[in-house]
Amino acid sequence: MNIRRIECFLMVVDTGTVTAAAGQLFIAQPALSRQLQTLESELGFKLFDHNRNRLQLTPAGREFVPMARLLLSNARLVQAGAKNIATGHIKRLHLAATPATIRGLVAPFLATLPPSAPLILTHEAEHFHIHDQLRSGIDLVISPAPCGEEFASQLLGMIPIKAYVPQSHPWAQAGRTAINLEELLTQPLILPSTHSVSRVELDLAVARAGLQYSSVEECDEAHTIQALAVSGHGVGIVTDRPRYGAYGLHIQISERDVLGVTLHAAWDRQHYGTGTLETLAEQVRTYLATARQLPLSELGE
Repeated sequence: MNIRRIECFLMVVDTGTVTAAAGQLFIAQPALSRQLQTLESELGFKLFDHNRNRLQLTPAGREFVPMARLLLSNARLVQAGAKNIATGHIKRLHLAATPATIRGLVAPFLATLPPSAPLILTHEAEHFHIHDQLRSGIDLVISPAPCGEEFASQLLGMIPIKAYVPQSHPWAQAGRTAINLEELLTQPLILPSTHSVSRVELDLAVARAGLQYSSVEECDEAHTIQALAVSGHGVGIVTDRPRYGAYGLHIQISERDVLGVTLHAAWDRQHYGTGTLETLAEQVRTYLATARQLPLSELGE
């Protein structure tokens, strides 16, 4: 099937008329009409009906639209992959992660890369369905959940969940670096909702310890949580780095362990740039270990 004809078909769908589509594609209107007629012949069904000088998708045409988009997307991926294979390196990568992971890990990591590194473009995704992004043109995902056998993966390590207070708080005045759960739960807390992985991890830790919250307010915006903490409305719990002069403390859940979110990188095993993705995942792993000042052995194999 000719990919150019698929492009023509989708352009007509998106613009609504052959005239508008021809202008976008920089071809003559009769030539575009012939492309559509040829595509209909190849498919064996009509794509459009004429309705008052406008083209209207037939039921079969509507069914074909998502298939055509998938075909065009895959064809472009193949073209890009072939070009990158021929040149020996990948120039551009698309990475999906939760907003908190992008803010707290990915963006700071990207700031350390040299200009010669691939251009890495980030895309926000919900952690519940993040691995589905690998089936939609995303090259690499960083997720708090391990992936199945379908994808290649790399354990990156743990990003800590911090308790933030104002500089005037007794914990900050004492120069403390960590607090335990019992101490934390005596305070009014400002938490993300249960849609957040960090909230789920905190809830599990509280339940395992047989403890209960005393006072909780919920907010799903990490910057606001820190701002409210700094203004004295409660202890803010986020994985983000400190802002607005907030003082951060680790949350101790045992003698050796602090509360955090474990992160994994995953990618398609058949990706043309597997070598580059493996190297990138290892670089993120090393960066995370260095940022936490932990040896790689503590992050797992």
